[in-house]
Amino acid sequence: VGGYHKADGTSTGLKDRDVTVDLCDVNIYSIEDATWRKIKAKGTIPIKGSGMCMATNGNFIYTFGGLVINDTRMREFSNTLHKLDTTTMAWQELVPIKANTQIGVPDRPSIRDKSAMVFYDNALWVFAGWGTRIGAIQQNSQFVPDMSHEFVGWNNELWRFDLKTMKWNSPAFRGTPPSPRAAHTLTMFSDDKAVLFGGRTREGRVSELYIFDFKTLRWEGPIDAGCGPEARSLHTCTRLHDDNVLLLGGMNGEGDSVKAQWLLKTKPALKWEKVKLCDEGKCARTWHTTAAYKLSDTSTELLVFGGSLTTFGS
Repeated sequence: VGGYHKADGTSTGLKDRDVTVDLCDVNIYSIEDATWRKIKAKGTIPIKGSGMCMATNGNFIYTFGGLVINDTRMREFSNTLHKLDTTTMAWQELVPIKANTQIGVPDRPSIRDKSAMVFYDNALWVFAGWGTRIGAIQQNSQFVPDMSHEFVGWNNELWRFDLKTMKWNSPAFRGTPPSPRAAHTLTMFSDDKAVLFGGRTREGRVSELYIFDFKTLRWEGPIDAGCGPEARSLHTCTRLHDDNVLLLGGMNGEGDSVKAQWLLKTKPALKWEKVKLCDEGKCARTWHTTAAYKLSDTSTELLVFGGSLTTFGS
């Protein structure tokens, strides 16, 4: 769903992206017979773009934010939220109800892309991202502007969208949150905990590791999990059948696609382990997507789609 491709249909590097995919086109891959089919979705279809974040629950796929193409074909950041029902292939915009907040206190996330989002306890949780600052920033959060533009930059806000009340709220968390960043990952690895890794900050790409506990609303980190992966952004982290997390690809500090593959073991404590699941040349990609399909209690099939194999330069 969504993304960039070249006008001739081939994959694209970040520097020569030129066509965004219409979100009315939903491409479905069959694991059983290894075939693709395209379905035209209906409903309130999101504006085409890229850099949105996504979360799933049951038959529903949720998208938030992104860099979209407006009616004048100009790129702009977004903070809209949509839901795709995969049983009917119908999109629905989730229009938030304005929360009762104090004057000057934001009642929803600012426009942004490259955030991270997970589903937990009938709510969508969004952390950080890159975009335009409009109005005030959340309490206990920061906005770090880009050197070239004081109103565009990184944030480390934590937002929760309640799917029952249809309201955004800013949870009062404990601990020290990760610094403002974008193009990071936030991955559930247990029923009530998620691990955050990497991303791009104003100072550059990072390899920091944090845990967020949804029951206690506490950030823990940065965590020392032993000798681990180099700093990166635009990577993927995927939860496997045994609750370990597989790190694949991404862009390093030199602007190259990362070849090495890493497994984050989560039990009894977080610990990095270097693995080799495929040829490093094929696994070296950026801005791709991954999905895990549980075959049994002892094995997982990992699906990797798209991305760019290009070296970009920092």
